[in-house]
Amino acid sequence: MVRNLVRAGHEVTVWNRTLNEAADFAREVGCDVTNSLVELATRPRK
Repeated sequence: MVRNLVRAGHEVTVWNRTLNEAADFAREVGCDVTNSLVELATRPRK
């Protein structure tokens, strides 16, 4: 799903309990990664 959203031009941020896995995936797909769900929920929209 994330890959399709990024391909369609959407800005996507991912989170995973294991930060390294999320970071690896984000690099592979070309999206942002966040450290916590709180950070994601309180991050200002672009």
